[in-house]
Amino acid sequence: MRPMLHLGPYVGRDETLAEHASGILLNPMELPRASRLGVRTAADYLNAPHNYNAEQAWGHAAQSLGAGASEAYTLFARAHRFSPLLPNDRDTELEHQLVDLES
Repeated sequence: MRPMLHLGPYVGRDETLAEHASGILLNPMELPRASRLGVRTAADYLNAPHNYNAEQAWGHAAQSLGAGASEAYTLFARAHRFSPLLPNDRDTELEHQLVDLES
């Protein structure tokens, strides 16, 4: 897992988690700027867990963090959405484009 950036959204938490836990621990990567996308989506979840939409939060975070180059940042982030929580969360269109470039 270490060589991957894991730039997917914060997922897998029940909306009632705050009723059963007194805190949440995030484990950001050793690359603080790379961790911003996941931390931003976690903040959205923690701010309003009952209204949290992981994909919407991810899109807003990518747009915000990629200010000045949001399309490029979003494309980069899409290519690095690896997560053991969502093993099928792959951008197959982007992967096919990358394979075509290698050919």
